[in-house]
This record gives sequence, C-alpha cells and structure tokens, in this order.
Amino acid sequence: MRRKKELSFLLLLFLILLIGFVGVISAIEPECVEDYECDDGSYCNGVEICEGGLCGDGDIVNCDDKVDCTDDMCDEVNDECVNEPRDDWCSFIECGYYTCEPENEGANDAGCIFNTEETEPDTKTVFATRDNGTDREECEDGWMYINFDEDDIVINFESEDMCTNLKQVEYVRTGWNGYWKSGDGFIGMNEEKEDEWYTDSDDLWLDEEYKVCGRAKDMLLNQESDDLSVEEVDEDDCCMLCIDREDPEQVTNIVHENPGECVSNYINEAPEFSWEEPNDEPECSGVDYYEVEFYLSDGTLVYTYETEENNFIVPQQDLVNGQDYYIKVRAVDKAENKGDWSIESTHVWYDNENPEVEIISPDQGDWFNDDFEVEETDDDNLGLWKCEYKIENNAETIVDWTEITCNSLLSVDVSEVCPEDGDCVVYKKAIDKACNEDDTSKDYYIDTTPPVTEKTISDPKYPGFEWMTWLVDWFITDETTIEFDCTDQGIGCGTTYYTVNQGVLQEYVEAISFENDGIYEIEFYSVDLLENTEETQYEIDKVDTEAPETTKQYVGDVFWGLRYLEIFDLDVLMRYITSETQIILTAQDEEVGVEETWWTLFVPSEQGQLEEWYGLDADLWYESLEDCEEENEECFLTTWEQKAWYMEQVCEDNEGWCLYEEPISILQDCDHKICYFSEDYLENTEEMSCQVFSIDNEGPEITVHNPSIFETEVERCAQSIVASISDDKTGIEEAWAELWTDPEEGEPEQVEYVELKKELGEYWDALMSKEHPVGDYILKVCAEDKLGNENCEEIEETLLETVFVEYISPALCNIDPEQGGECDFTFHVCMRGDNSIKFWMNKLGGIITPGMMNARISHEDNEAFVGLKHEGFESEAELLQLDCEEINEQTWFDLHLELDSEVVSQIGPGIHDLEYWINSYLEECEEEPVYECEQGETRDCYTGPLDTSGVGECSSGTESCVEGYWSGICEGEIIPIVEICDNELDDDCDSYTDCDDYDDCYLDDYCILD
Repeated sequence: MRRKKELSFLLLLFLILLIGFVGVISAIEPECVEDYECDDGSYCNGVEICEGGLCGDGDIVNCDDKVDCTDDMCDEVNDECVNEPRDDWCSFIECGYYTCEPENEGANDAGCIFNTEETEPDTKTVFATRDNGTDREECEDGWMYINFDEDDIVINFESEDMCTNLKQVEYVRTGWNGYWKSGDGFIGMNEEKEDEWYTDSDDLWLDEEYKVCGRAKDMLLNQESDDLSVEEVDEDDCCMLCIDREDPEQVTNIVHENPGECVSNYINEAPEFSWEEPNDEPECSGVDYYEVEFYLSDGTLVYTYETEENNFIVPQQDLVNGQDYYIKVRAVDKAENKGDWSIESTHVWYDNENPEVEIISPDQGDWFNDDFEVEETDDDNLGLWKCEYKIENNAETIVDWTEITCNSLLSVDVSEVCPEDGDCVVYKKAIDKACNEDDTSKDYYIDTTPPVTEKTISDPKYPGFEWMTWLVDWFITDETTIEFDCTDQGIGCGTTYYTVNQGVLQEYVEAISFENDGIYEIEFYSVDLLENTEETQYEIDKVDTEAPETTKQYVGDVFWGLRYLEIFDLDVLMRYITSETQIILTAQDEEVGVEETWWTLFVPSEQGQLEEWYGLDADLWYESLEDCEEENEECFLTTWEQKAWYMEQVCEDNEGWCLYEEPISILQDCDHKICYFSEDYLENTEEMSCQVFSIDNEGPEITVHNPSIFETEVERCAQSIVASISDDKTGIEEAWAELWTDPEEGEPEQVEYVELKKELGEYWDALMSKEHPVGDYILKVCAEDKLGNENCEEIEETLLETVFVEYISPALCNIDPEQGGECDFTFHVCMRGDNSIKFWMNKLGGIITPGMMNARISHEDNEAFVGLKHEGFESEAELLQLDCEEINEQTWFDLHLELDSEVVSQIGPGIHDLEYWINSYLEECEEEPVYECEQGETRDCYTGPLDTSGVGECSSGTESCVEGYWSGICEGEIIPIVEICDNELDDDCDSYTDCDDYDDCYLDDYCILD
C-alpha cells in the first residue's frame, strides 16, 4: 500500500509539472477557433479545448481503481486505462500465500486472497532395538539386519511437519495386507510439529525379509502415503528389515592356489587360499565376512584375519623361508551369526631362496675353432626340481632351454650350435621345487674365419677403371705409398705377406712405393693367431706422373683485325670478341683423366707486375726481348696488372684463379691476357699457357644531322637522313634507319626501313619515302660493327602539312612572235596533308595580268579555266580542288597559257617568267553530312529576344524539318517591332502600350496632342 501511495504521489507531481510546462507552451500557441485545433494527439493528458482564442489543457485521465495490489497506468497506444494485478504487493505468511484478486468476494481491503499450503508430514525409519533399548541396529542404506528374539523387536521412527502439529502416526510392514497400526511413544495432538515414536513391542517377527514403513498426519489432516499399501510406499519412508537368527554353514573345500608349475604345495611367494561360499538362511542376510586363522605346521597360531572375500593371501612379512603352513576359516553373516570353524587346509611349504649354479671353463681358454666340453654344478637347500641349458650364437638362440641332468658334463658341437663366428654363450639354469631358479652363463669365442687385409693408398690417388687392356684398381704417382692393414674379428691377426708382379713372397713390415710409371700387380694375404689363413687378394695399380694438356677456342663472334699502336707505329694483328663470345677450355689426359682446369685474366697497366714482349701476332708473347726478336722483326713491350677487377671478386678465395666449370664470358671492354692450366686426378699439374685478346662490347658512335642544312622543317617532301657513324676497333658492318610513329597513346609502329650508304669519310645517308602523312615521328639511326655490336640514336621528327613546288619544267615562257603566245608549264608539287590546294597565278613577264590571258590548269582528270573566254572570271586567282582525301606524295600540275596579239605586243617575244604561288586550301573540303532531324518533324521556335516571348503581341512559331535539317524558318511567329503609339497594342512587347510606353512614345505627336 505504501508503494502504491508513493507511485501516486510521483505521478501527481509529474502532472503538476506537466501542466505548468503546457501552460508555458500555451502562452505561445497560435490562435484557435474550434476545440479540434488544440488536439495534441495524446489520450492520457485529456482533451484540449479552445477558450478565448487560445488552446487550454484538458483533464488528465485518472486510472486509479482504488485497489492497493494493482499497478494503475494509462495505455497511450490503445487509449485506455490498465490495472495490472501484482501478487508481490500482497502480504506473506508462513504455510500459505496471498494472490491479488480484487474481484473475489473474499478479498481483503488490499484486494488480496489467502491460499493455504497443503503439505504432507515427513516420516523416516531410524533404527531397530530390543524392547529394552539394547542392541541397537541403524537403518543404513535402507537395510537393518538383526538376530533378536521374535517378540523382542522395536522399530523407531521420526516424523515432522513444517506448518502444523502432528495429529497421528502409524506404521505397516509386509504381511499385514495393507493394515496400518498406530505407533507407541507418540506425545499427542496439538503439541508438537515433530516427534520420535516406535512400534508395538508385542509384534511377532519371524526369520525373513520385511519392508517396514511409517506415516504421519498433521492438524490439517494432510497425511503421507494416504491410501497406499506397504508395497506402494516410497522407499524414503521405509527400511528393509532382515530377521536372521541362524548361523551360517561350515566353510568347506579350502583350496591353495599354487602360482608355479613345479612341485605341488611348494611356493616362493605369499600363499593364497580360497573356499566355497557357505549357505545362510534367510536369503536376505548372507555372509558378511570370514574369520581366518593362520597356523604353523605344529599347530601354533600365527595370525587371525577378517576378509569379506572368500579368499585369503598370507601377509608376506609373516612368512619364514623353509616353513610349512595351513589355515582354518568360519563365516559370519550380516546379522552377526557365526558358523563353525572349518577343518585344517592342506599344508604349504614356503621357499623363496634360489638354487646355486656354476659353469667351469675348459683348460685351453675361451677361444675355439672346433668342438669343446663345459662342466657345470647345481645345488639347493630344499632340493632341485630340474636343470636346463641354452646356447646363443651372436645373440641368436640356437638351442632353446633344454632339460639336462643336474651336475653333468655338456659337450658343445661348434658346427651345430655355434656355426657363426663370434660370441657363443652357454646358459645354465637350475629350478627348485618352489619354482625358484638361478641361472648363469659363460661366453666362449668362436673364430673359424681368416683375417681380412685392406690395402691403404695415400694421396695422390684416383679410383681406377679399364685402362687399355688393364683393369686398373688405382691410379697413383711416384709419391703415393701403399700400406697393408690386417683386421680380424676373432682372436686377432698374425702375419701379412705380399708379392709384386709375381715376385718373391715377402713379409709386410712397412709402406711400399714405386718410382717409375707403369703397371704394378700386387698379391697379398694375412694369417690370424688360430692359423686361419686368408685367401690371396689381387690388385693392379697404375703409376702416372704426366700432366694433362689444355686447348682454348672461341665460340661466338670473333674478328681478326689490325690495330695501330701509335707508340710503336705498328699495326698489330688483334683478336676481337664480345662479352657474348664464349671462351671454352678443353683439357685432355690420356692416363687418369682431367680433374680441374684453372684460369685467370690480366689487363694492361702502366704499373703492371708482369712485362712481356709481343710481335705482330698478339697470340705470341715472350718473356724477353731477345726471345721476341728471334721470330719477329719488330717487338713491343706491354705491362700487365695481375688479376682483372672482376677476378678479385669472383675468385678471391683462390688468389685470383677461377675453377673452370662453364664457358667464360668477359665483361670489361679492354685488352686481356688469359692464362690457364689443368690438373689431372693425381694432381699432375700442367705448365701455364696464355693468349691475348680484346673485348669490344660497344656499338658504333652515331651522330644524326637531321634536318640537313639544305632543308627546312616544312619543305621536306622526301625525308633525307644524314649521320656520322664510326667504330675505331672493328669497323662498320652495316647501317640503317627506321621511321616510327610517335602516338600519344598506344604502341609505336615502324612505318619505314631504309639502308644507309657510306659517302665521304664517316658520313652515311639515305632518303625516306615521300608518302608519310602529317604527324610526329621518331627517326632511329642504327649501325652494327663487324662483331655484331649494335647502337642506335633517335631524334624527334614532325612532318607538317605543306604544299610547295619542288621544281618547274620548263620554268620560263618562251614566246615565239610568229606562232603567237602559247606557253606550257609543268609544276612538280610536294603535298602532305589534306589535298585541296589553291593555285594563284599573277603577272607574266611582270606586265600581263591573268585577265589578259586565257589559261587552263589541269591535274590528271581535273582542270580549271581562267581568262577572257570564261564566265565568272576572277582576275585575282582560281582554285583547283582535288578529292577530299589526304595525299602524301609528289604530284604535278600543267598550266597552259594562250596569249592574244595584244598581250604579245605588250610583252614582246622572248623568254618571260611567271609569277605564281600554290598553297593549301582547306575550306572547300566538305565533311560527310550529319542529319539533325527526320522529314516532317516540327518544333516550337522563336527568334526574338527570349524575354519578349509571350509578352504583348509577341508569340512563338513552328520550325519544320527539310531533308534531314531544321529549315531555320520559324513560321507564324510574332517578334517585337517598333512601338506604334496610337493602335492600343504592345508592339515592341515591353509590357507598355501606346503613350504609356514612355521610352518609345514620349515625343510622338499623337501622344503630345493627346
């Protein structure tokens, strides 16, 4: 109720604030006439009204139903009040609950109804005792086992109820046919919610299984297990009672489990006994555990033990070695009834000591290559069961455990039981009656295999192969030594023997070697300390002290040319190659074969480390001037710097020498001396060989001289190419020019290729085609030297639109006074670009104008006429128009002049020149028409000022489509005219009429008079 009032107060406070706020808003609301104009769309704040032209607030909707346990609210969505019952706003009492039901007639002032909680009491079985309270037996895990007298048993219960006092208690057991009996010890009604009570002591109980259950009834008559038989009562309210007053049967058939397979009743571990489980009535009881007594054979009790299982293991610590034992057992059931003791079990002997075993070796030692005998002894304190032996040869069992007479002599047949050289182990094992065992072994060593001799050859050496008619095992030199090493896996080596080329047999003492080249056949073998003799080994070695030979060849571009040496004023024959030319070194060795080829480079230097003399052939070099002059008339000196710059990087780990593995390519442009040598697989090293060559990787030098001094950028019809090309090493092989397009987008395209011809000195030239169109180009001039090195230079070329006369044939007009005045000219014209041209003709001889002549200009099938005989003559010039296509070529025009007598008389006979010029004329080339509309189509039009359309008398008209184009005629339109001041019309469409049009009619007579 308090919370409801708090909510009502907060709601009232909110409404007061809202009314005040709305009042402020109302002060600025616009004027109103009807109530509906003031509706704000909200249901819960009431209906607004219009008073005195202003909107006022309506009465707020009141949803209070005057019930404390309901939550009152206004539903703005459905425009209604909602009163939601809240059970949690009602009071709570123990053993019941309230619900909010304001419409129920039994509801209290707060709108709440009380509901009684119907809960049953709870009873559980606790324990059983005699009627005097002794020998208490708890109900554990739902069971009680007792052996009391049949009229001396009392079952105890506990009952409780959470809400009201207990009114009645009862109990029942199986066999009563559902009959419930009142319990004793109950205090009485209306006094306790919980109590302890028990069964009647006069009940009769027989030996069997019972289900005993209790129940209670509270003051509200709630009763557990109501209308249930004992079989139907929940197990939690009951306990199973087993009445057993009989002893278990005597334990029989006690058996000893012997884990071994030796003599019965002899054991070497704690003995284990087992027996049959005896019967016990009734079946609900059964054996709970067994009592075991452990005796010595003389009847002394050693140990008493309890076990739940029907077996017993004697504790190890209670056993004495060499003693025998037996046990007795009796059963105890769950009601503590004890059976009779069993008779004695079988006696068991305990023995955990191993027997003793020993093997005695033969007198001759432990190494054999034939049969031998082994002596052995065995002993045990309680006696042996059996003896066995086993033989292994190199860890592989040859004879598995086999029974043998104890303390006997064992013969070992080596060929049968130890056929493999190595370890021959004899094992002996003795087992006593309790299966204790002991074993021992003895290692004997069998050696029937002769030793092995290995021949060791020192370096230098190389594995052999079939050489001529010999199959050589090793190639060696005179520095190679041969040693023999005997190894024996058995007793050890004795002596090694050898012969050379079937000579005298010698005892090996120290390493041997051979001085001379040749074939050597060696035989050798060894004998061990047991006189096992190795088969003779054979080996053939070849002594080789000759070095290989290396040759050099060039694969690729090679050019032999004379080089002028200014310092000596000599032409030296020099080999030129490029970096793409490969130098191949080939080494041969007819004996063992080539292992490695090494090479290095030298380059010329003023401060070189090596000085060598050369003749006219650069491949021939000499260490002294005298050696050079013996074969050459003239010699010159070159100094060398050892190791070229790239050799120091590539071969620095080998002191400037490179191992030849693949063809050599040299990068540096200069003279080089290459030196090389090879080694065979025996390290026989060849003397170094050297040759000189020059690397030329650079293409010719090119300078392009375009345009020439005789050309301009415009007047170039046939593109001329002039370039200076030179190569100071091998010379020029060929030169050419390429013309490429230079587009702003896309890939360039080659449009012409032309070979250049050598002119004077280093100059090369050629002419390009005259047919290239206007545009930007790249002119590329290229040349290749005699080694195939190529170089190109590029310049930008722009071909402009142009028309000009290259030459005239004839160039002058020769007037014959007898034949009259006729002249013919042929103009050779270069054209590039659009092909319409104008041909202007001026005075002849500086006197006669075109109007005084008859003239015809022709070009193939087109011609134009000027002069006195033709209509429409224009004295200034005349146009000859060709096809509207681009022409890029050299073309011609013919000019024929007819001069009348008056003209001839004025200029006189003789040779006269003609003033003319030819130029491009593009205006007359018409483009393909693009149609604007379809025939018959119309559209609105107006040609007057846009701001006058539709003003005064002005209005738009209609334009029609004629042959694909708008006609340009706006039919029916009215456009502004000069204002007429007396017709009452707005003629100039400026929105003013007659005299009101002050700007136009202010000075008009009509307006002045008016």
